[in-house]
Amino acid sequence: MVVSMLAAVASAAMFAVTTNLQRVAASGVPAHGSGPMHLIRRLVADPRWLLGGVIGVVALGLHAVALARGSVMVVQSVMALGLVIALNVEALRERRRLRGHELLGAALVTTGVITVVAVCRPAEPGAATGGWVTAFCATVVLSSFLAVGRSRRAVLSRSGARLLAGAAGACFAVDAVFLQRIAARLDPGAWAGLGSVDLLGAGAGLGGFLIASFVGGVAVHRAYQVAPLRSVQPALAAAEPVTAFVLGVTVLHEGVRGGSGGYPILVAGLVAITAGIFAGLRPHRAARPAPAAARPPVPSVARRAVAGPSVVGATASALRPASGGSSC
Repeated sequence: MVVSMLAAVASAAMFAVTTNLQRVAASGVPAHGSGPMHLIRRLVADPRWLLGGVIGVVALGLHAVALARGSVMVVQSVMALGLVIALNVEALRERRRLRGHELLGAALVTTGVITVVAVCRPAEPGAATGGWVTAFCATVVLSSFLAVGRSRRAVLSRSGARLLAGAAGACFAVDAVFLQRIAARLDPGAWAGLGSVDLLGAGAGLGGFLIASFVGGVAVHRAYQVAPLRSVQPALAAAEPVTAFVLGVTVLHEGVRGGSGGYPILVAGLVAITAGIFAGLRPHRAARPAPAAARPPVPSVARRAVAGPSVVGATASALRPASGGSSC
């Protein structure tokens, strides 16, 4: 269990770095008139995106180690600690203290993760039936694929970007299920039974992992392309533990310690994680501009002379589309 937790925390930290690098690359691609495939072609030529991908591969390996020794609910909840790490890194980079809402978010996420780890019990070997697990995962991935398809030609609103980010988070939770099945075959404790490995099942798990990763990756990059990080990241980060909880309780048969009375505590931990994510990633309020210095009065003739250009300039500013930046 200790190895699983340490690997999950390290993976969360590295995924936080990957998210930041790849979000910057995706936001640099104009959203108007570009579909998902055009976005992918632009990203694979961006050094920042490639560096993020390399770090993400290492993080994925650590994630696999964590899943091989722990439950999906626990590992995906621990991955939310990446938010706490990201908030502290951002504050250090900007040479400031954590803001009040960031401290609240970090405290809620940490408390929720501790609660989930304390009460969650991994499933018994063979408790999950492959048919129901596959059906659930396929439904999530197909729904996300349809959401990505609808965004192919349209310029998304921020609410649409959040929906795509949530779909991506659900796909990444499904990823964890497939990754856990693959990682279990590489666990040294399972090497004695390599002669009975179901190669067809392992291949199906790898295929499911690749499909879910691709669909989730396109969905989240499409969301990053449209909206700032703090606008879409809460939906992405919250969807992972929520989907993992639904998966763990319904089809993976992961339980709680202490009988049925432990479920309200588990739900409370999940609510704390979700609330902490939205609190910690709340967009900052822009600072008010300093008052302009007093200027001498302009003669009425001069005012009339510049009135035309001023009106035109104000109208152009009002019609100019707002650019999507990020404070993270």
